[in-house]
Amino acid sequence: MKHIVRFRWAIAAVWIIGAICLFLFAPNLQQLVAEKGQISAPKDSPSMQASQLLDKMDANKDSDSASAVLVFHKDSGLDKAEKESIKQAIDLLKENNKRLGVSDILDFRDDAAVAEQTVAKDKKTIMVPFSVSLHSQDAEEARKKIMETIEPIQVDHYLTGETFISQDIVENSQEGLKKPN
Repeated sequence: MKHIVRFRWAIAAVWIIGAICLFLFAPNLQQLVAEKGQISAPKDSPSMQASQLLDKMDANKDSDSASAVLVFHKDSGLDKAEKESIKQAIDLLKENNKRLGVSDILDFRDDAAVAEQTVAKDKKTIMVPFSVSLHSQDAEEARKKIMETIEPIQVDHYLTGETFISQDIVENSQEGLKKPN
């Protein structure tokens, strides 16, 4: 203890020099996250289990495609006009499928079995699953195109899927690792 008190300024200087060296010579963590690894959800999470189920169901899945789900939701329940808006959104996706790179759109109007799986029992949520080709676009470009296409739809909606969630996680990780200026 006597030595610590006696050399307190030297110890403080060593700590300050060490902190400065770490700050100056630390690797670019944003670049490291982008290059080395994508943080993913745990294997037992519901989204990963759903992804595994989709992979099993679609054994001939194109490696350049991703599963996506367009989710429409209203806490007080979707009324008839809002369901019509959702139908318009599905029609917009179908009409622009080549430009957007979307395929295999599951429309709840096509089949009662599809409606049972995609329309919530409480009528507050409707999901529209489909595939997105990532052959000539990345996930962020695909998301932007899809969201711009359905922008006129007034029902609250969002786009989700494993690829989009992973993209968000990487972006958030990189944002959290930015060095302050």
